[in-house]
Amino acid sequence: MPGLAIAVTGGHTEVTDAVTRAIVAGDMHGVLIGLRPITAAGARPGDQVLLTKAAGVEGTAILAQERGRDLRRAVPAALLARAQGFRLHPGISVVAEALAATRHGASALHDPTEGGIRAALHELAHASRVRLRIDLDCIPIRPETDRLGRHFGIDPLGLIGSGALLVTIASAQARPLVAAWRRMGIPGTAIGRVEAGRGVVALRGERPVRFPWVAQDEIIKALA
Repeated sequence: MPGLAIAVTGGHTEVTDAVTRAIVAGDMHGVLIGLRPITAAGARPGDQVLLTKAAGVEGTAILAQERGRDLRRAVPAALLARAQGFRLHPGISVVAEALAATRHGASALHDPTEGGIRAALHELAHASRVRLRIDLDCIPIRPETDRLGRHFGIDPLGLIGSGALLVTIASAQARPLVAAWRRMGIPGTAIGRVEAGRGVVALRGERPVRFPWVAQDEIIKALA
C-alpha cells in the first residue's frame, strides 16, 4: 500500500444470508532483523517450562462479553466488569514477554490460542519431540476465569488462551527471566520441565492424571 510500506497479501469480499454482521480478518507478516527465530520446536530436555499471565485470558473476555446479559444475574458486577476487560488487562498481547524471553535465551516459545493451555502444551511437546512434565496445580487461573468456568462447566485449561505465553528455557536462566517479567509487570510461573520422550505428563498433587489433547475448545460449551 503506497505510503505505508504495506504489501496486500490477500483479500475477499462476500455477501451471504448466513452472515449477519461484518467480519474483518487481518493477515500480518513480520521480518526478523537482528533476532534469531524461536519457534515451538526448540525445547530441550532439562529446560524449565514457564507460563506468563494465566490460563484462559481471552476466553474469559469472550465469555464475559458474549454472555454478559446472562452473567449479570449470576456473578458480581465488579467481577464481570474485570472479566470483560481482560483483552486489555492482563491483555492478550505477548510481544513484550516474548522479546524478554528471547533476550534471556529461551529455547522455545508458543502462545496458547484455540484449545488453551492444554492444546498448547501438547503442540509444543509434539513440535519439539520431547515430553513435558507439567504440574497442573502450578498453572495460574484468575478468579474471574474460575468463576465463569464453574458457571458454564468449562475447564479453564482448555479455554482459548491468547495472552499467555509458554516458554522453555535452561534452568539457570528461568529465575532471571521470571524476575525480568516481574519488573515489567508481567507475572510468570514455572509449571514444569522438559524431559526426553514424547507427549505431556500431567500431575496433580504429584500424581499423574489424564490430560489428553482435545480438538474442541471449551468455549463451545457456552457459545454453541
